[in-house]
Amino acid sequence: MALPLELRTWPWKDRTGRTNWFKVVLLILLAIPPLWLAYDAMTGLWVIPIVGLIYWSGIWATILLLATLAITPLRRIFRVNWTIGLRRTLGVAALVYSIGHTLTYFALRFWNAGDIVTEVFTRLTLIVATVSLLGLFVLGFTSLDIAIKKMGAKNWDRLHKGTYLYTGLAIWHFLLSPGASGGLPYLFLGMFFWLMAWRWFNARRLGEDLRVLFGLAVASTMLTVASEAIVPALRFGMDPMMTLSFNFSLILGIAPGWHMLAWSLGVFIAAAIRQRWLAGRPARAAG
Repeated sequence: MALPLELRTWPWKDRTGRTNWFKVVLLILLAIPPLWLAYDAMTGLWVIPIVGLIYWSGIWATILLLATLAITPLRRIFRVNWTIGLRRTLGVAALVYSIGHTLTYFALRFWNAGDIVTEVFTRLTLIVATVSLLGLFVLGFTSLDIAIKKMGAKNWDRLHKGTYLYTGLAIWHFLLSPGASGGLPYLFLGMFFWLMAWRWFNARRLGEDLRVLFGLAVASTMLTVASEAIVPALRFGMDPMMTLSFNFSLILGIAPGWHMLAWSLGVFIAAAIRQRWLAGRPARAAG
């Protein structure tokens, strides 16, 4: 007998109504950043707590969007199929964090509807953010099983490919923000490029090709480094050569290009080890 819909749609259960312990762990992890941010705000870690909340809630929303996009390459490259059950949870969590990010911005503007509407329609960064948020709302409201049933799997899948666009817009919003003089937005841009370029190759059955994975590591790192030099030069008049020099200095911490290189090369190395291990299994079995 099929379980009632309300028993099958609890966030920690799978489609059969059983508790998915991977989801349980993920939900616990997703609850940590808000508690952490609240603690930082209450203990005076930030000079202006509301600004810190806006910034970091946006960071976490973007991380979750990228994590949602990372599920498919993770499944295909490393055959960890159980991760598919986490994708919807990550997507809904990204929406929740985005709503929190928006509400803290409203609070910064003292909930003044006139000022908020004026900024939303006149500032490019907020126009981009609004389109992204509205798109995420649509995806969030159609994430239930009943929506898939009514829309049909193909139509639902076509609609939810909008995640690519809305994630790209979220990163663009970050790049347009006043705090985009360096650091995380360029790392996120490099990651987004890797995730989307991988999909292009995967559609051509090259998603597990080690040459492709190595090439993506090089290209995404170069994009991260170049964008961090070019965008601030165009927006803020910063010397691009000085920005590039930060890649060989620890004055501002480890540059995003190095993070991108470590992350993408890590994927390449792990995939190479896995493929070599799988290739050696029949030989060992035959011996």
